[in-house]
Amino acid sequence: MASSCTGSRASTPSSYGNCAADQSLAGYLDALDGETVWISHIGIDPRYRGLGHATRLLKAVFEHSPEKTISLAAAYFPAWREPGLTHDQLHDWYTRHGFRPDPAPGDPHRMTRLPVRAPA
Repeated sequence: MASSCTGSRASTPSSYGNCAADQSLAGYLDALDGETVWISHIGIDPRYRGLGHATRLLKAVFEHSPEKTISLAAAYFPAWREPGLTHDQLHDWYTRHGFRPDPAPGDPHRMTRLPVRAPA
């Protein structure tokens, strides 16, 4: 995790963090960076949900890899042992961020965002 907690890339697999005003960890995003970026998890502390932290983390991935396809499974995963968004809410949220359904065998919740610019 990047020590600054500002959405910076740490290493591959990539970890992005976002801190609250008191410098406690508000949320994180884990991604595998390869030919396609695979977002494996986004977790936001329940105390900081609804404040744009997940959006900032997702945008950090977009800025880091504008020439790559980004995929994920828009499936519920309990973070911080507190309920998060439902499958429908996750689908809607990712759709607002440019992802489209891309189901695969064994992965009905897969969504993909195509590159915003061609690879160099």
